[in-house]
Amino acid sequence: MVHCSRSSQHEMRQRFGSLEGSELDVVVNGFLFNDEIAALSVEIPGKTLGNQSLDVPPSENEFAHITVWCGDGVEAVKSNSLPSMVEKGLAKKVDFQNRVSLHGVLRFWLTE
Repeated sequence: MVHCSRSSQHEMRQRFGSLEGSELDVVVNGFLFNDEIAALSVEIPGKTLGNQSLDVPPSENEFAHITVWCGDGVEAVKSNSLPSMVEKGLAKKVDFQNRVSLHGVLRFWLTE
């Protein structure tokens, strides 16, 4: 998918507007964290659910994730570097043996 730090809400609505209201299941397969930031590692499906299945664009981010929390003064964008921080021993990773499926409906959170 896409992050608001790279695209305006208008651009995201233009690109993904046809997906709004579609149901999908995102699979959570791990948890990455350190003292400053934490994120759930996810797998984004290639298609939405339902009778009119739509293609879901692949994530533009090498690390598809949901940022869970940030420490004081830490920007959410820092969660993008959690995998490299794990490799350097600066963060930890827990791989889930039992993956968790999150079912939801795609909606935009508009602030403009």
